[in-house]
Amino acid sequence: MKRIVIAISSFTLFMFIAINMLLGNLAGFDNFIFNLAHSMNGAFFDIFFRIITNAGNVTFLIGLSIVLMLYFKKDKFKNWIGFNLIWAGILSQVLKFMFIRERPDILEVERAGYSFPSAHSLLAFAFYGFLIYLVNTKTNWSKQVKWFINVGLGTLILLVGISRFYLGYHFASDVIAAFLIALAYLLIFILIIERKE
Repeated sequence: MKRIVIAISSFTLFMFIAINMLLGNLAGFDNFIFNLAHSMNGAFFDIFFRIITNAGNVTFLIGLSIVLMLYFKKDKFKNWIGFNLIWAGILSQVLKFMFIRERPDILEVERAGYSFPSAHSLLAFAFYGFLIYLVNTKTNWSKQVKWFINVGLGTLILLVGISRFYLGYHFASDVIAAFLIALAYLLIFILIIERKE
């Protein structure tokens, strides 16, 4: 029940952002966050975020899924890793074509595809968030190892999101919306597979 409440709340907040985006009410917020992020602009952050953003790239995640499915080949849940990525990818594309928000032109660099929500951020949250769930519920690893993985993957999700608006691929609201809808999706996905098991 708690998961359902959180999922509904996350979806509601996502829709709140989406509606305000369509009404043009988020320009001030997005510009503020963009300027704040670029107040610490520098060569180090440029290189760092160009590297870290690849952690949300669908090609990278497909490869990582295959590696993990081979690693957990004796476990029944291994196939859910791939299914999770597939459904999260479909969700991100469906939403992009529903809202058709153009990408930011702040950096005056042409970016292909639509902006809302951020697919990299959605996929990173759904994929690494699911790994956090698996680590905590399906492994016998020590508490210390689980804590280290939880913090590491949680930080990675956050950094992928930051990289998307820092590099000018997305507005900050695209990233926040992606995290919210990914949370709602992931909780429902977990609920479904637990019932199937």
